[in-house]
Amino acid sequence: MTVLLNNLKRIFLKPINIVLMIVVPIVLNLMFISIFNAEQMYEVGIIDLDDSKLTASIIEEMKIAANTHEYENDDAVINSALINSTINMAIRFPENYAEDMINGKCPKVEIYAVEENTDSVPLTMLVAAIGTNCGEIGKLCDGDEDKFYDCVEDYLEGTFQTEYNNFDLSKGEQIERAVNSLGYLAMGMMFLMSFATTLLLEDKMSRVYSRILTTPTTRASYLLQHLLSYVIVAAVQVVLIISLLPVIMDGQLSFGDSFGVTLQVMLVTLIFATACIAIGLTVSRFSKNNVVAGAFIGLVNLPVLMLGGCMWPRDLMPEGLQRVGDFVPTTWFLKAAEEVLYENGLGAAWKELALLGGLAAILITVSFLVETDDKC
Repeated sequence: MTVLLNNLKRIFLKPINIVLMIVVPIVLNLMFISIFNAEQMYEVGIIDLDDSKLTASIIEEMKIAANTHEYENDDAVINSALINSTINMAIRFPENYAEDMINGKCPKVEIYAVEENTDSVPLTMLVAAIGTNCGEIGKLCDGDEDKFYDCVEDYLEGTFQTEYNNFDLSKGEQIERAVNSLGYLAMGMMFLMSFATTLLLEDKMSRVYSRILTTPTTRASYLLQHLLSYVIVAAVQVVLIISLLPVIMDGQLSFGDSFGVTLQVMLVTLIFATACIAIGLTVSRFSKNNVVAGAFIGLVNLPVLMLGGCMWPRDLMPEGLQRVGDFVPTTWFLKAAEEVLYENGLGAAWKELALLGGLAAILITVSFLVETDDKC
């Protein structure tokens, strides 16, 4: 076990290794969540043809949810602002809006938008709710303007005051976020290829293996201890990151609704990590020095991450690249993780897991059985 323990020391005692394995994936996930979870203020154009105390109060209430911009009643200017995305939507209050409300009528505001999305729905509902409730207040006040405005003020400032909130993520959106997060974690997993390559080549170049031959340790035992050390490192990385990220994200990220699903995600990730280790192990066995190995790993890492959907959704890539991406381990990993997160179980991901396990088994077998010129 000497080789195994020595490798663990060589890996964990270097701060840069901890940064690459643990800190980088967590930081990337924090950046990803903060960007996609940031609340963006909606830009709303206001055309107030009534210019009353009521419309002024409603506009003030809308500022909770949006940045408001006053516009003249010019359709060409409003359409241009919408098309150029200067504003996301426009609201026109008709003439005599307040007067009709006081008299118990329910005048309608006009709302214009290029396209409706989830950001505009709360604002549209806010305006509609205020209009409906003010109409009901007008009916109860029976044309008494002072009483009407007193009631409206109590309504807007009291227990019925509207609070603007984003909608919660759907289950599909939560899973998509978790899969994207695992894509960033895959970058950390790929660094295991570098560890496997670097440590073995250091031993090769310094002739450590030649000296080990004089001991009872066999070549198979030496390589097996190397492999186990990387698997242990991968297990620590997987457990730490998948356990810590939901806590750090304060509930904005989840790797399953139950502990069982989370364990399955960890297992899928560890199988992927083993495939990464196998690639690095194979490269190191057939490389003469760090320059050759580093160049090959560099050529493998980036395309595999991009084609597998770790840096952006695969749907954004041309059809031809998507088909090429079907043959890279990162694609198999994320597809398997998605099946597990949808609570379909490991059985639903058997094909992807078989491909990852088969790749790892073949490469490890080649690394163990094929001898190189320097007998390492």
